[in-house]
Amino acid sequence: MLNRFNRRLKIGLIYLVVGGWIELGMIQVGSATPLPLWAQAPDQLVEDNVSGEQSVESTFVEETTMKLAAHPMSGISAEIDAYLKAHHEMGWFSGAVIVLKAGKTVFTRGYGMASLEYQLPNTPQTRLRLGSVTKQFTAAAILQLQALGLVDVHAPVSTYLPDYPHGNRITLHHLLTHTAGIPNYTSFPDYTQWMALPTTLEELIARFQDLPLEFEPGKELSPDK
Repeated sequence: MLNRFNRRLKIGLIYLVVGGWIELGMIQVGSATPLPLWAQAPDQLVEDNVSGEQSVESTFVEETTMKLAAHPMSGISAEIDAYLKAHHEMGWFSGAVIVLKAGKTVFTRGYGMASLEYQLPNTPQTRLRLGSVTKQFTAAAILQLQALGLVDVHAPVSTYLPDYPHGNRITLHHLLTHTAGIPNYTSFPDYTQWMALPTTLEELIARFQDLPLEFEPGKELSPDK
């Protein structure tokens, strides 16, 4: 059982090192972005100040809530559909949705296009890349392991991945807060060529593991580092 746990832990940590597949456009890769408070203080989770975005979204949510209240159709499915349609029409959402309650599916539908090139719409059966959506679950799993005393987010990565050359300089907290400085392989010049080829996890890691860090861990923020 312990070996199985260690293997799963290593897979999770490798994902943290490798990073998500989706680049976040709000922060340019390699830019010296100031650290948010939650990245500066490992023991505190402080929300970033995004009052402007919150104001816009709050207004939208309020307007959508009013529309839902006045919606002529009854039932939770109609409300969910109206809410998601509103997000899609605003250009804020495209994908597939499945809602479960008490273990039973109460709503399922696709919105937008899975492929603009082939004009294929999203459906509940569309297979989508999870990308950076997995980061929140990875973080929650790591913190649960910390609560059980099985890992230490302040420990160097070399504790769990002894083969990584820079593991003694990077902690799990750096990985969780995107402040590790690991090079982003999706920004490599030949990325578009080799991304279409079959690649093993070992081959992927080999592309960046021996490269120097792009900044001192904990000093800058980059969503792909």
